[in-house]
Amino acid sequence: MIVRPVQFLLLMSVAGTTTVHAQFRNARSTDYLFLTSVTDIRAAWVNPAGLAVVPEASLMGEFVVGRRPNGDIQFDQYTIGFNSRGLSVAYQRDRFENGPSTNVLRISSGLPMARGGIGVSASWYGAEGPNDRDFDVGFLYNLTRTLATGLTIRHLGRADVAGTKMPLIFTGGAGLSLL
Repeated sequence: MIVRPVQFLLLMSVAGTTTVHAQFRNARSTDYLFLTSVTDIRAAWVNPAGLAVVPEASLMGEFVVGRRPNGDIQFDQYTIGFNSRGLSVAYQRDRFENGPSTNVLRISSGLPMARGGIGVSASWYGAEGPNDRDFDVGFLYNLTRTLATGLTIRHLGRADVAGTKMPLIFTGGAGLSLL
């Protein structure tokens, strides 16, 4: 069977997208951003190659508020970060109702290439275990002025977060910018 490029990208975007919900959550940026269109500090969490596209400085702050069954309201997750010319530092803290809280420190860099970029993010998890670090690799390539493709490979090194290995995740996509 011959797999066409569009089918391959669709398969890669669906395959392996589970996370270890009991011990770690992805940054909220990964829920609402496309990996081909983010070019500021949020790219450290979505696709580090996006840091190479626009040489800028940016700040981010994301806060997730949750309501407990007893009615209490609490910050469930907060993320802060800073980017300057393709080098970024970000921090994420998860607070769980039942279980220990976790945190992630992420340092990322993006390098521009002829029609796109390549980027890498190194992550250190504040959890028990012998292997509490891993890294992500991201690629961006502009096929035309309006069509970009991207690929990320997450959790290379398979960090051990609270006794559970993070899954290796491949994500691919394409973005069309009409304006």
